Amino acid sequence: MTEFKQPVSEFIWNKKYRGKDDKDLESYWMRIAKALSKIEEDKEKWEKEFYNILEGFKFLPGGRIQAGTDPNKENVTLFNCFAASRIDDSIEGILQVAKESAITQKMGGGIGFNFSTIRPRGELIKTIQSEASGPVSFMYIYDAVCQTIQSAGHRRGAQMGMLIVSHPDIEEFITAKEGTQGNKPLTNFNLSVQITDEFMNAVKHDLDFELKFNNKVYRKIKARELWDKIIKHTYDWAEPGIFNIDITNHYNNLYFIPEEKIMLTNPCGEISLPYQGSCLLGSFNLTQYIINPFEEDARFDFDRFVRDIPIALRMLDNVIDISKYPLEVYEKREKISRRVGMGITGYGDALSMLRLRYGSSEALKFTEEFMRLMRDTIYRASVELAREKGPFPYLKDNIEYRKKYIEGNFVKQLPDDIKDDIVEYGIRNAFLLAIAPTGTISILANNVSSGLEPIFSNEYTRRIKLANGGETEETVMDYAYKEWRDKFGDRPLPEWWVTTHDLTVDDHLNTQAMFQKYIDLSISKTINVPQDYPFEDFRKVYEKAYDLGLKGVTTFRPGKIKGILTTKEEKEKEKSQAIVVDKVLSRPQVLHGTTYKLKTPKAKYAFYVTINDYELPDGRRVPFEIFINTKNTEHQSWITALTRVMSAVFRKVEDPSFLLEELWIYEPNGGYFDKDGEYIPSIVAGIGKILRIHLEKLGIIKPKVKKDPGLIAVGINGGTLADPIEKPDDEFAICPECGRKGLKVEEGCAVCIYCGYSKCE
Repeated sequence: MTEFKQPVSEFIWNKKYRGKDDKDLESYWMRIAKALSKIEEDKEKWEKEFYNILEGFKFLPGGRIQAGTDPNKENVTLFNCFAASRIDDSIEGILQVAKESAITQKMGGGIGFNFSTIRPRGELIKTIQSEASGPVSFMYIYDAVCQTIQSAGHRRGAQMGMLIVSHPDIEEFITAKEGTQGNKPLTNFNLSVQITDEFMNAVKHDLDFELKFNNKVYRKIKARELWDKIIKHTYDWAEPGIFNIDITNHYNNLYFIPEEKIMLTNPCGEISLPYQGSCLLGSFNLTQYIINPFEEDARFDFDRFVRDIPIALRMLDNVIDISKYPLEVYEKREKISRRVGMGITGYGDALSMLRLRYGSSEALKFTEEFMRLMRDTIYRASVELAREKGPFPYLKDNIEYRKKYIEGNFVKQLPDDIKDDIVEYGIRNAFLLAIAPTGTISILANNVSSGLEPIFSNEYTRRIKLANGGETEETVMDYAYKEWRDKFGDRPLPEWWVTTHDLTVDDHLNTQAMFQKYIDLSISKTINVPQDYPFEDFRKVYEKAYDLGLKGVTTFRPGKIKGILTTKEEKEKEKSQAIVVDKVLSRPQVLHGTTYKLKTPKAKYAFYVTINDYELPDGRRVPFEIFINTKNTEHQSWITALTRVMSAVFRKVEDPSFLLEELWIYEPNGGYFDKDGEYIPSIVAGIGKILRIHLEKLGIIKPKVKKDPGLIAVGINGGTLADPIEKPDDEFAICPECGRKGLKVEEGCAVCIYCGYSKCE
């Protein structure tokens, strides 16, 4: 019987993917295989074939497929995500798409939006003689819809918001999430700016650039100034991402069909879509195709890889006909193109097992070899499916469309025999290749490295709750690292072995560019840069990405991004960097402080929070003690304990700002909005906000960026990485679901190593 190699993988399986009747992994894989072979004429044959590639996590269907094929689940979709309908520039059109998004997310699908069709802020609406509030204001409605759905007990919503770079409100869009934290609106969105060749040419030649809507020019701006604003905000806040809409459409396989023009992406950017498009995902686990790992004769099993590709494609193609769809328009759009996103995971681990350094010329040569083979094999397999089951409807009985299809800028690179067969037989799937975020399914597969990312960290510590209410810690290892230790013990790691933080930006860019040559859809990847990376060099990352023809770019630079979970090395670094007072301070006879009133609907009476300060020899003031008084006697015991612990911390450290993250606790029955329009998830979090205000007043931390109160009246808790408290050396960030330091940023997405939370699955 197959067993998990690490407890964390079994935890994820139980939490996210295990069906009600799944007794073990064998019954789990068999359940999926049966569900996806039920429409085959020879069910037994294909059930066995599907099981064989699922066994041992060789092929990983998208998370929605693994979870949704449970016969005990009703009204769920097997598609990970969708593209929203075109948003008509009217209140009726905006609310109609909001309704569609609610239905979509209720069935478990993430969704992408293009807000470029909404008129800019200040534009006169003649029918009501009123000024338009602009696309950003309506994003708050969609954010609130997403939050409401997830609050009702469904999986957390994942959303992408896009705006074309020429929209008059582009500058407001760029800063829309500035300062957001788990308690602020727009936390359920990833944001990306759609750049164009026209804009990038204006940047290159320092030209003026027109901001316009419906061909009406509102103003001109220096292209370089706008470009710098985008990049600077990404430098500080990790958003927005960049999506090259022109390059994407240049390589659009259905370029000759107006309805199939690429307008947006799914939430994590790996599937470029027309309006109402869908993304169907599956990934090969490359670690399972390595023969003699780590040895001098280590090699990739190309023969078995080629044999398994047609089986995996057939499995995903069946999903199109088996799955339920949130809306009829999604089903119609998907079945007319039969778009599939087949990709890989475990790439970083596979390189280490093959003795190849990530980003090296040898690694890129191997990548080109297996990706060319994968591309050609999957296109041939789709032609064979078309011969058996028929091509996707656009090409059925339409020789002219078939000829146009093979003239597309991507398809024309295929070998001639494949193109000839497409003209004769058609092809089953219009698109076939994408590299998606595989965060939680990679952890499920014994913690292999995600997608095409390098190894993130060799090992880290994970806290787990015990049945008695206590906690313990366990060491979680990267898959390849564990294989190495199991085989070689304490032998030092070889020179080719690298993790994310050992790599240069060029290592990331060149790897992504090599993959992009053989991907007809897109790639979800994060380029990690150091916290002290110069801004001028950071700008060049995006300009080089454009020159390389990358469809999208996402970077992560620790800055205002607050980390919470740390590797062993990071823990030691934190200890060495902590500012500790030379000795535990003795209390003077007299201290001065401030008393704050905390009024919350969670309690009948107000809380009065007093923080007294101690003046250091250099004149700086630091918190020394905290007291809380209230008539709410039912809270007295935990209040006393909390204030004693906080006071003890105050007396030992000059900067107690790390407490803010620990106090931001979510009550299961919800929180409340305070007088500032900020969502406070619990009474304890309210105390945390008071501490934050006090630390700002003392100058220990920088003040939070204020948002327009009119724009923060909706939206509750959601997932974001942005936080104004700097902790630049942290490797992990706060998980919005479990609140722990376990959110790692890879593949343009965030995944929690503790609870499995992901915005992209």
